[in-house]
Amino acid sequence: MTYLVSNMEKCLHRIVKVILFTWIIFYVGLSYANTFNFKTIGSLPTSVQSRQTVTAIYNVSSVGTFPPGKYHIIYALLSNPSNVSQDLTIANACGISPINPTGCNLKLNITGPVSGPIKVCDDWNRGPGLNCYIPANSNDYLNVQAAKPPYLTVTPSTAFLGPSISQTFTVFNTSTRTTAINVTITIPANVQRELLGAPVYRGTAPILVKRGQIFF
Repeated sequence: MTYLVSNMEKCLHRIVKVILFTWIIFYVGLSYANTFNFKTIGSLPTSVQSRQTVTAIYNVSSVGTFPPGKYHIIYALLSNPSNVSQDLTIANACGISPINPTGCNLKLNITGPVSGPIKVCDDWNRGPGLNCYIPANSNDYLNVQAAKPPYLTVTPSTAFLGPSISQTFTVFNTSTRTTAINVTITIPANVQRELLGAPVYRGTAPILVKRGQIFF
């Protein structure tokens, strides 16, 4: 009797192993049949200024359909993942919409330097599964550098004004990479008292690289 029970236990053990092995083969086969594809929408940012947010947008698609909760967006391969967050306000946002042949939109808000690929995995027991993909083209990896602050010059640097004489000053951004944003002008109170009115800003903010704007 003991021998019979032992043989039955071995048989059941083998059956369980076969079922488990068959399921693993089926899962892996299904996973590799359903690849995740990345397509950059627009152009990827290359630099970010301090206290600035830039965005990167991908369309993520698959030949199969993965409903929300059945896939995971992974940031672990990025150099500074804390500088990246997902923006769910975009239409058809990943995490809310399924990944299917049409795809969902993955919008990323970037607040600091970061480099590397985004990874998307399917679900396995409520965690990332074996079916994981990154963009096939390394040009679709994030590569955002910290922008150097813009350097502004004013021409002319000084001016002597007589009665009823106006003067135009031009602010020039000498940076080759960084746009000057939120540019303001401050007139000392003792100078403003001698002017007929407030200065008139005739430019359009922001001041682009290697560009000038007329202030007054």
